Amino acid sequence: MTADYNALPAGQKYDSIRPLEKETQLAFWISLGTLCRIGELLQAEWKNVDLDRQT
Repeated sequence: MTADYNALPAGQKYDSIRPLEKETQLAFWISLGTLCRIGELLQAEWKNVDLDRQT
């Protein structure tokens, strides 16, 4: 999709069709997948993650 967007003439490039950056996509899916608020995600630290207990 990025190649398609870059191939468009300047007058046809609209924000609504521009693909999201990979980091933005990941942040979006983490927010949806965890149902966390932005503030909660920003305060998350690895010391609070226990992969063995899946918490």
